[in-house]
Amino acid sequence: MASGGKIQVAVVAHDAGGAEVLSSWAKRQSDPLLFVLEGPAVKVFQRKFPQLKLTSFDDLKAQRKSIGKLVTGTSWSSDLERRALEWALAQKIPTQTFLDHWVNYRPRFETSKGLVLPDSICVYDEEGMKRACNEFPSTKVELVDNPYWEDFRSQVKIFEHAFEEEHTETSKPARINLLFATQPIMDAAKRITGDERGYGYTEFEALEKFLEWLSPKFPDVREFRLRLHPSEQSGKYDRFIQNYQGKINMKISPNEDLAVDMAWAQWVVGADTMALVLGAICERRVYSCIPQGGRRLEIPLHSITRLFE
Repeated sequence: MASGGKIQVAVVAHDAGGAEVLSSWAKRQSDPLLFVLEGPAVKVFQRKFPQLKLTSFDDLKAQRKSIGKLVTGTSWSSDLERRALEWALAQKIPTQTFLDHWVNYRPRFETSKGLVLPDSICVYDEEGMKRACNEFPSTKVELVDNPYWEDFRSQVKIFEHAFEEEHTETSKPARINLLFATQPIMDAAKRITGDERGYGYTEFEALEKFLEWLSPKFPDVREFRLRLHPSEQSGKYDRFIQNYQGKINMKISPNEDLAVDMAWAQWVVGADTMALVLGAICERRVYSCIPQGGRRLEIPLHSITRLFE
């Protein structure tokens, strides 16, 4: 039990997207928190909680009497949150889940026994509310401010000072810092559709198509920075870097913190990634490069330019 016998809130996350939202939410809480984290979520929380102490799922279950609420993200690459929800619901512990996107709501809660839904689901805009209510009409859906977006904007503003000279250079035309956020699209399509090409395109096709579109503007690009998704291997895009060597200054981002890359960038490009949303809220020029015939961009922001739809 927490010190002083206080009831704790259990925080459960695995994937990075949900962990970003959940960790920013956790920073705002005054109740004692117990962190059950695995995978990419560990680094996300460590960045915001330098003295972070972790609890295993087995230890969580052993502390049942001290748990007053369970709060989760959602994950593709793990069933940690779903197992935690199943356990908490069986123990009649109140549960709450924060969504971090607008797509594939049902698979986030599917188990071999069917859907496992929390007592309430948190979303951040009217479109998210509409979609969640349609998918889960019997579950409470709450419209709340996104604490991660608030934190991210503040962090980017701090880091921007380091790049003021690049952003205000007097050369004509000013050269572009371009951030391309990659995704494991084939892996996601395989999980959802059973086919690596189930979305109608791959991450490699999206990048190649964008580079074809960008080629007349290569001289205008100071640096083309590829930011890898947390679940991607470091050498995945080496052939692109090799093939375009001498044509454009392309490299893998050296930064662990996306806020640093966002402060550096003037353009943000990707397929259907949350980095596009973060680029939009930070007022960058944002482009989606989903090839023609691919599954349409699901992010409902009009400030994102759809290059090939």
